[in-house]
Amino acid sequence: MRTRVMKAVGFLAVLAAVAAVAGVAAPSAMSSDCDTGAYWNVLSRYLGSGVGQSCNGFGPSTGETEVSTFGGGYSTIRGFCSDHNGTWTQSVLLQYNVAWRFFSCEWVGVYNNHPDLIWVNAHHNDS
Repeated sequence: MRTRVMKAVGFLAVLAAVAAVAGVAAPSAMSSDCDTGAYWNVLSRYLGSGVGQSCNGFGPSTGETEVSTFGGGYSTIRGFCSDHNGTWTQSVLLQYNVAWRFFSCEWVGVYNNHPDLIWVNAHHNDS
């Protein structure tokens, strides 16, 4: 009996550790309404490594244009388009301050694909 309890406790400890590691390794993205009162309407803040943020579009359109500036000395950052469930439907490496047009997008966002905490600005408009 004691051996079974110890095995069960050990199994639960391993399961908890695997779940914790999976949670840390999984991409994290926050979503919100676009801030229509600000130029950097997707976000203007620090993003940790493996963290992203998206916002919903302004309304029905054939395309969504996104532009981003960011720190850290990098020349690209991951831009993405997702559906209402948060599943990425398109992604691209956005060049620094160069607009990219996504088609058939519900949400647009940026994702820090670099190992550092960096400042990110992102602007979105319907096109």
